[in-house]
Amino acid sequence: MNQVMKGALSLLLLSFSLSSWAACTTDAWTNVTGTAEAVEEASYYGDCGLKITMNGQSSTFENPAYVEDGSPQQEPKYAARWYMNTDNLQTLAEPSELIVLLGFDATGRAVFEVGYQNCTGQPTVFAKNGIADVTDNVTLKPGFNEITVFWDNSGSIKIRVAGVGESEATFPATGKLLDTVKFGAPTGTLKNYDGHVYYDSFASTRGIDPGPEVNVCSGTLVSLKDYTFDKNSPALCKSKKMELDNVLLKSDSNVSMQTEEFRVVGKFAVEHGASLSVNTKF
Repeated sequence: MNQVMKGALSLLLLSFSLSSWAACTTDAWTNVTGTAEAVEEASYYGDCGLKITMNGQSSTFENPAYVEDGSPQQEPKYAARWYMNTDNLQTLAEPSELIVLLGFDATGRAVFEVGYQNCTGQPTVFAKNGIADVTDNVTLKPGFNEITVFWDNSGSIKIRVAGVGESEATFPATGKLLDTVKFGAPTGTLKNYDGHVYYDSFASTRGIDPGPEVNVCSGTLVSLKDYTFDKNSPALCKSKKMELDNVLLKSDSNVSMQTEEFRVVGKFAVEHGASLSVNTKF
């Protein structure tokens, strides 16, 4: 099948509407725990983003708050990209780590994690494989930051903040396989923070090494959740299987999707003027 859809025509063919896109929901995720909620104020690209609320003055919010993605299936490699804004998050105790992304294998053992720190007023992020294999901290700018992490069980974990820099840690091959990801504040160490953090446009890729510039819409199995394409997004998405859940193509986007299996599991909207080509015979 090869379909090329443009603007209003694509909306008619796919029977999706922009009005339904505007409803904020966490339905794209397998599970939702704690104060994690989809709201308009947390958005960066689309209409909604993920908000995690913390209250360090009260033990009520010491429990984990996160959304869970159960779509990885025993993956040896994994890449994820999202936008994060911590401008309204106050650190009450230093040093203090806030884990924002946590991966597990099928037995519940931790595979990797991405953390946030704010020491002496400088927000940073880092990535970790196990206890000792930790990248250097990479600085965050004010406002939303584009963050990418890549983990490979053969011995590498890397984190990148767009426009700032990146860091990589290496380790002996582990053989661990990724089965579940928790995103937001999954470890429950919320009592050291007060305020809220915003996330938007989370996307993940499994099973391949994406190279120096991670293309989150290409891989063996690609799952795009709450994702927005615009003129700066990848023009080519190539995979064996592609799942779209709460995905928006803005009017200035031009995207070609090449996949053996194309599946929409949630809302999918295409603004007037956007161009989308879907080819399932490549």
